[in-house]
Amino acid sequence: MSNLIIGSVTPTSVRIWVRGEKKSGDAKLRYRPEGSGAWKSLTAALEPFRDYTAVFAIEGLAPATAYECQLSYSKAGAKPPLVRTGTFITAPDA
Repeated sequence: MSNLIIGSVTPTSVRIWVRGEKKSGDAKLRYRPEGSGAWKSLTAALEPFRDYTAVFAIEGLAPATAYECQLSYSKAGAKPPLVRTGTFITAPDA
């Protein structure tokens, strides 16, 4: 089962935890301000010694901004869903 957990949101950063399974391959996360143009992409290996989990620490975000993200996996044979989506809003500037 694939999971996408969004947390530790600050004005300029977020942490996104992902979990795949043995057949998932690498986790691929892309994000952008909601409804804007280009996506930024990150990739993390899902290793058995980490129980197929990874944490994406994203910095340099804009305060009080809505973002969207999508999680997918590198192996075509990964169990559905191949894409999970999520949204978050960064905290306002202090």
